[in-house]
Amino acid sequence: MRDDQGRGGVHGPLERAGVLRRETARPPAGLRAGGGRAEINALPSFIAEVSGQRGHFLRFDAESPGAAPLVLTNGWPSTFFELVELARRLATPSVYGEPGPSFTVIVPSLPGFGFSDASPTSPPGVPTHELWHRLMLAADIREFFAGTLEAA
Repeated sequence: MRDDQGRGGVHGPLERAGVLRRETARPPAGLRAGGGRAEINALPSFIAEVSGQRGHFLRFDAESPGAAPLVLTNGWPSTFFELVELARRLATPSVYGEPGPSFTVIVPSLPGFGFSDASPTSPPGVPTHELWHRLMLAADIREFFAGTLEAA
């Protein structure tokens, strides 16, 4: 058997696979295992029962009483975590030196991702916007704005 370099024996792809295994067995320089765990655990996370499954969401309460609720959805490939900074800015604009209204921001995890349960029946049969409507009802929110961030 010859590899792509013309060498015989166990070299080439198999040898490179061993190097790859060794290199990926440890975190890259500058990173530590579980590096973002404390930051994620500090987020205002909640779980609600939605259509028979656990749905995870973050809730950032507005700095203004009676502020309008806003549900923000991440696109694919993305996670709820990428919306945290935006949610904080919308909930507490004065902290960032921004004038204007604040919102109570809800950032759900897509079904089967983040901390939400995966279900063989979800999302088929129940579109994401309907799941979010049910989630907001479970959070005792009846009227809200909605927005999405698509990563393209």
